[in-house]
Amino acid sequence: NAQDAHEAIRPTDLKNSPKELKASLSAEQYKLYKLIYERFLSSQMSEAVLETTTAAFDVKPEVIGTIFNKVPVLSMEELPRYLDEHETDIAVLTVPKDAAIPVTQILTAHGVDAIWNFTNVELTEPNSSTIVENIHFSDSLLSLSYYISERQDEKAARAAREARRG
Repeated sequence: NAQDAHEAIRPTDLKNSPKELKASLSAEQYKLYKLIYERFLSSQMSEAVLETTTAAFDVKPEVIGTIFNKVPVLSMEELPRYLDEHETDIAVLTVPKDAAIPVTQILTAHGVDAIWNFTNVELTEPNSSTIVENIHFSDSLLSLSYYISERQDEKAARAAREARRG
């Protein structure tokens, strides 16, 4: 049945992430594998527990002490103390390139479970249990461009078929 077929299509090893295999796959294979991988991974997750942002940190004096969308902006100097006083599951990292590694070291030293990294630095913390997800805007833009191109090619092919019929 359809459920059996669905169960048969899944990654054999979650260590084979789409990012790891991208170089060895065609664009179509990558797109399909990424879809299968992400759907399988999400099917294995427990129900989402939504958290809220409780603080933001900055170095600019004019920003420190303000409130943005109900979130207080604290000084970066307060980050270690804040992490000691508040259990932090995920930190979103959007710092300048030269601050990425020092801030990551603070986060991992204070037991942050995961870092969602939006800097231009590929972060790894091999001696830490902290999970790091490096987000690459250039890869995402490339994927979006590919999807748009595929859609345009599909529309052109459809128009050509309709022109031949009509």
